[in-house]
Amino acid sequence: MEKTILVVEDNYAIRCVVEEFLSLLIDTHNIRIITTDKESRADEVIRNEDVSLVITDVNLGIGGDGLAIVNELNQKDKRPYIILMSSIEWLKSVKEYLESGRVDTFLNKPFSLDDLKMKLMHSHVVNLK
Repeated sequence: MEKTILVVEDNYAIRCVVEEFLSLLIDTHNIRIITTDKESRADEVIRNEDVSLVITDVNLGIGGDGLAIVNELNQKDKRPYIILMSSIEWLKSVKEYLESGRVDTFLNKPFSLDDLKMKLMHSHVVNLK
């Protein structure tokens, strides 16, 4: 069964680095990686795919709201593992989402690829190479 990872990030460079890192780090034989910079595209993927892991930024700029994506994911019967990314100005909202269990973990921007790898290891969603 194929798994899907959804990466939602409005910063093109970060989105590309995360996608490339994922493709190098995991066995992509049975895993699709879908990336977008827009909440609307993320909503479409969530409706039409069996998403196992979501990595999303909180503030998507003109592309939408990452927390709205998280709220939609939490309405699903079986929600995916959620890694929320953001910079410090969103920390209060992030803390509320972590404490309430609406997200699984958090990456503070800027983050290292080692930080991302550790979060992925704890997700138990993907097998790392």
